[in-house]
Amino acid sequence: PFTARSTIRFKLKVECSLRPNSLTDSEPVDRFENAHIYSSALEWEPIGDQADRFADRPIRPVHLDILITKLRPGQRIHAEMVCVKGIGKTHAKWSPVATAYYQMFPSVELTAPVTGQQARDLAAVCPAQVFDIENGDRALVAREGACTMCRECIREKPWGESVRLSRIRDRFVFSIESTGAVPPEALFLNALHILMNKCARVKNALSAAQRDFAATTVPVAGSSAHPDADVAADLAEQTE
Repeated sequence: PFTARSTIRFKLKVECSLRPNSLTDSEPVDRFENAHIYSSALEWEPIGDQADRFADRPIRPVHLDILITKLRPGQRIHAEMVCVKGIGKTHAKWSPVATAYYQMFPSVELTAPVTGQQARDLAAVCPAQVFDIENGDRALVAREGACTMCRECIREKPWGESVRLSRIRDRFVFSIESTGAVPPEALFLNALHILMNKCARVKNALSAAQRDFAATTVPVAGSSAHPDADVAADLAEQTE
């Protein structure tokens, strides 16, 4: 159901008409009223106590210059739009994450000195600008983390054997791109919080299972109380 805590409602009511005394050869935006409809035309209709809660900051589209449609005289739009709050687990349309990915941190090493014109060519050929020139003559690795492993620096180059590319297997770069609804740093912290809650639920479930095994079985001399009791106990110990 639509509630004041989970729903925002907008109304759009526009009609295109001919402006008086407009020139026939003028642009549509000059000749017609409401020729172009932008997101600024959306009117917020408060639900419940929203008018009081957002009195200082009325709800509106983030960007007011988004083109919705184009109209001509005789055309009109009367629409009601409802924005409902949800989570990505229910449907992807509610996910605040556009792209999330990780990669191992790159490792770039110069196994032998690269100097002179070769050093300058090495710095110029790298599209990520990983290399710099030291003292005007010697190449050095300045921005290792920017390396994309494109291998341009070692592909059929005279200094190819002097450059070693690899990945650090226990160091990762995790990237999150937001859709704009929630800042990326907040998405990461919220994801950690959800993961911790899931781990806590699993731990509690294992502890409850261990107690149930102990309470519903009678120990037999020389054997476990239940064939699965040892497994539950081991799992519970591993989550401590």
